[in-house]
Amino acid sequence: MALKNAAHDKAVVRSVLSEGEQRAVSLAWFFAELTLSTSKSAIVFDDPVSSLDHDWRRSVAARLSEEAAQRQVVVFTHDAVFLHMLHADASAAGAVPYSLQVQRCGGAPGYCSADVPWEKKNVKQRVGALKDEHVALSKTKKTGTDNEYAENVVGYLDRLRKTWERAVEECLFNGVIERFGYGVKTQSIAEVDVLDTDYAAIDAGMSACSAWVHDPAQGLLAPPPTPDEVASMVNALVDWVTEIRNRRPKNSLPKLTRL
Repeated sequence: MALKNAAHDKAVVRSVLSEGEQRAVSLAWFFAELTLSTSKSAIVFDDPVSSLDHDWRRSVAARLSEEAAQRQVVVFTHDAVFLHMLHADASAAGAVPYSLQVQRCGGAPGYCSADVPWEKKNVKQRVGALKDEHVALSKTKKTGTDNEYAENVVGYLDRLRKTWERAVEECLFNGVIERFGYGVKTQSIAEVDVLDTDYAAIDAGMSACSAWVHDPAQGLLAPPPTPDEVASMVNALVDWVTEIRNRRPKNSLPKLTRL
């Protein structure tokens, strides 16, 4: 393969293209060769984009997703923004995205988990994770020390607080504006309604969590909430999302269940 009408001056690629552009050209070359093959075997990419490729990240995600509609495409990446783009573009292309988290376990690399990082979980996934963690939290209350339980509660309520924040973005505002999203989904605004009761529920839920997430004065230390009280905090979020879901007949909000 050669460039048409290109002068053969033996220019070094890296003196013409940036590192990000070199990656983009390499991928384009690979896909050009792929069209000459009749094989539909899987293809694997290891960090196809980096922080230097932000100008090409969206185009790469779209092209990989297009190919994923025809064959299995495996992508290893550390880029959360790129992962978000892959999920959105793959769904739009008719492919079914599936994420695995690869991490170290016992100091050894290569441990695969069917879980995704907390930052990438949607509201339904987070509530499900909080339910699972509540079982462990209750066990720690029964068999662990007071300090162990208190530390676990703080971490748990921090994740619950972040779930409230994600629910505002995903449920209350109907995904109109998404962090890392391509743009503002103006057609989703019609389903958005914000009531005084929403503000009250958010304020109460966030305040209940923040009381334990922030560093209190030594003289104001109090026993951490019990597992039952923590469950009530989670259920307050579930009930609020359910109320929004019920009042919006055309919505696609997640159906959540209480603890």
